[in-house]
Amino acid sequence: MTNQRGHRLVAASLVALVASLSLGVKAADAQSQNPSVNTLGFDITLPDSVERSHDRWFKFKSDPGRDGSSISSSFTLTNALNERVEYRLDPVDSQTSNYGGTGGFTPLIPSGQGTPIVDVVNEVGSWISVTNAVVLNAGESVDVPFTIAVPTTARPGVNLGGISIWIPQNSMKPRESADPGEVATPITIVNRRVIGIEVVTPGVLAPQLRVNGVKAAIGASGLALDMSIENLGSDYAVGGGQIQVTQGGFTREFSLDEVIPGDTVPYRIEWTGDAPAGIYDGSIRIAYGNDQIATWTGTFELGEELLSEARARAADAQPTKSGMPVWVWLVTGLVALLLVVVAIVLGRKIILDRLTEDEDNSDDESDDWTDDPLLVGVDPDDRQPVGEGRGRFEDEDIEVKPTLNGASSD
Repeated sequence: MTNQRGHRLVAASLVALVASLSLGVKAADAQSQNPSVNTLGFDITLPDSVERSHDRWFKFKSDPGRDGSSISSSFTLTNALNERVEYRLDPVDSQTSNYGGTGGFTPLIPSGQGTPIVDVVNEVGSWISVTNAVVLNAGESVDVPFTIAVPTTARPGVNLGGISIWIPQNSMKPRESADPGEVATPITIVNRRVIGIEVVTPGVLAPQLRVNGVKAAIGASGLALDMSIENLGSDYAVGGGQIQVTQGGFTREFSLDEVIPGDTVPYRIEWTGDAPAGIYDGSIRIAYGNDQIATWTGTFELGEELLSEARARAADAQPTKSGMPVWVWLVTGLVALLLVVVAIVLGRKIILDRLTEDEDNSDDESDDWTDDPLLVGVDPDDRQPVGEGRGRFEDEDIEVKPTLNGASSD
């Protein structure tokens, strides 16, 4: 009975162990969603006949000085959801990301405001006219036309903007809870996709970088340096460079992805964990384009106020020894706990098995004749087991007669 119980405990522990590992695998799979799943709720298809930039954007060539260029085109919008949805469309202007790259777009007209943003790079968004709403049934597709009115004052070379497509919060059905007593906190995440529209006007296509300076900042792990890098040219600027700080012998290399013409990049470099306040000497050298070089040499200040704030943040920050997700730690802890339980159960089972084996051996030995020394010399044929205990002889009446010398005789 005890053995069966031990086997059941071991089996239950192993099942729990396998289940925990399965949960870990499922959690990992949940973080890497199937790429075929459309998380935006729509698909966009560009016409095969149009020229493309970056393999995914519209690219138009225009000469506004000659014909006051007006460009017309369209794209196909498809509802990838199983319900009727209203899609919003907004013209947007380009914005270089913090480390270079054309991943950022600024809405020209924020939703619900109607007032254009003034701090745009080249106002390409203001050239674009497109309907601001499209309603599609599940699986339905429609061609969305748009026009681009390129002004005569357009910057020569590359001008980048686009059309942003997104689903308003009130356009989709709210999720219905399966549990009537469930208390849910709504979290709204609006995914936008931008169709890039690149307009190239006449002129020599060439980047021209200028480094405006460096300033100290608070970084992710201490102090940082923010470099101001501007593209004054007419084409994307791509390259790499090096920054040096004389005090402390700091040197760091960096790569620079595409900087949009007319835009300025606040490129950040992690500097040091701590440093004394004061004036620092620095230099920057960037190689880009067709063997072009941009340099800067000057000073920057690390002020007491910024330094105090950086030190306060560092003191309040909780150190993180590992970047593994929380679910990994939870699964690992559960597996470790189950392994301990399995080890205890197995150890207990081994002990019980040994005790049972000793009892069985004891029962087997009780059926054998004893090797009691008192029985040595007795004829084995005269031995008869009595009872269930050790082998012994039946009691016999033996007459003992005393003798003169103390011996006995029959």
